[in-house]
Amino acid sequence: AGGHRPQLARCSRCRGAPDRRPVHPPPAAWAPGDGAIRVTAAAGGFGARLAAGDFVVTSELVPPREADAGAVARSVEQLSFADALNITDLPRARPRVSALAAAALAIGAGAEPILQMTSRDRNRIALAADALGAAALGVGAVLPLGGDPLPEGVPGKAVGDLDAGGLVQ
Repeated sequence: AGGHRPQLARCSRCRGAPDRRPVHPPPAAWAPGDGAIRVTAAAGGFGARLAAGDFVVTSELVPPREADAGAVARSVEQLSFADALNITDLPRARPRVSALAAAALAIGAGAEPILQMTSRDRNRIALAADALGAAALGVGAVLPLGGDPLPEGVPGKAVGDLDAGGLVQ
């Protein structure tokens, strides 16, 4: 029972559709302690409940504006009713703890994060690096988004290298 990609490729709505997974050689056998992390749907976890067609509840965890790891842990506890937590990525284009760091903190607090990755503030190289980092940290789900438009008066500008569809590819 491999990772998430084979499960997605076999989903009922995808039957008959071409397999759009990237063509890469299969990963080498994984042994505990070799420095690699295998991301799989834990038995009874969010991915398993989705695959079973169960009703699931997600909630949004907005990372704190300060470097406060305890705030993420408190949010995880407050949102413990949810099967998984959507970790927002710089909502309203305002600086906050990074979504990737908040996802790692949420995992440490016992939550299953869904990492939102917005293409607004990163080019494809940075997005690929974040995706690799997420996998290495044990994040099992990603939600690609374009990102909120930059409000008037916010310093900086949107990167626009990819849109959400390009991020999926």
